Amino acid sequence: MNDPRRLLEDPAQLSDEELRLLKAGADAEPSVALGAEVWAGLAAKLLLIPRGAAHRPLAVSPASGAGGGVGPAGVAGVGKLLVEAERAHGGSAQLCPCRGPGSVPKVGPGDPLRMLESQTIESARVEGGSEFVLARHDQEWIVRVDGRVLMSSRMHDSEEALAEHSLERCDDPETVLVGGLGLGFTLRAVLDRVAKDCRVTVAELVPELVAWNRSHLAELHDHSLDDPRCEVVVGDVYDHIKHSGRQYDVILLDVDNGPIALSSAKNQRLYSDYGVRACHQALRPGGVLAVWSSGPNARFERRLAMQGFGVEVLRVAARKGSRARHVIFMAERLDER
Repeated sequence: MNDPRRLLEDPAQLSDEELRLLKAGADAEPSVALGAEVWAGLAAKLLLIPRGAAHRPLAVSPASGAGGGVGPAGVAGVGKLLVEAERAHGGSAQLCPCRGPGSVPKVGPGDPLRMLESQTIESARVEGGSEFVLARHDQEWIVRVDGRVLMSSRMHDSEEALAEHSLERCDDPETVLVGGLGLGFTLRAVLDRVAKDCRVTVAELVPELVAWNRSHLAELHDHSLDDPRCEVVVGDVYDHIKHSGRQYDVILLDVDNGPIALSSAKNQRLYSDYGVRACHQALRPGGVLAVWSSGPNARFERRLAMQGFGVEVLRVAARKGSRARHVIFMAERLDER
């Protein structure tokens, strides 16, 4: 780091290169000993990890460097926690200022980066036994499945990109299927881009999630479910697609965590050979299938191609300004030979 002491002025700022060095466990200038106060600034990187019942700040003990400061081992400890926190929060870390190692932040209600424990708003036990929890952390809405974060209102740009990129590839669609309601961001993006006479169907397996979107979450997506173009089908999107016939111009799938399902093993059917074939059969000629995924999946990409799709894989930002990337599989239905 050019001057690690600058972290005292704004400990929430690190360059991409400095983050990379921290994650690698390296100290860019080991000759510069980091004093206790600067260590406190680095400890401020210790983030919200949305796993379990509450978000809590983390801290580690500094490893001594020259002059009683923090050496590379201490920096490595911070880097390790950065990596763990980013993985836990879907690839992007949320920063929070701490007052020192092991401390709980003491900030006033006006501090925009204040740390708050998440509050459980609703919960539901769904088919298969998984527990869905709707929680709120300050202005962030979170849905957890068995203690693991499935979706967050803080990271939704890739869900909007799912609608944007797919509708760009289809001129004036008459029928659109949104598989997976989530927090409503994809549905809202679709409604903002299609004509007034377009019919948009959203299929959602969890009835409680539909209810939460009509109540607690309605303002997130500007009450999309009340739009007269929108029809809600409560049920398995795989079953809906399988029995829909060739009626859709665009099918958007944002179900579970993508081809590697987290919340329900049953969701794997949708991404299997049978599921991809059903999507192909449900699309009109030239139709578009777009699939959101938390990460790349070469096997699924090959599966799409084998079932008669022309495939393009897009890597899009999880949210503006974030290094985290999600994947969208863009699959255009090829003419049958």
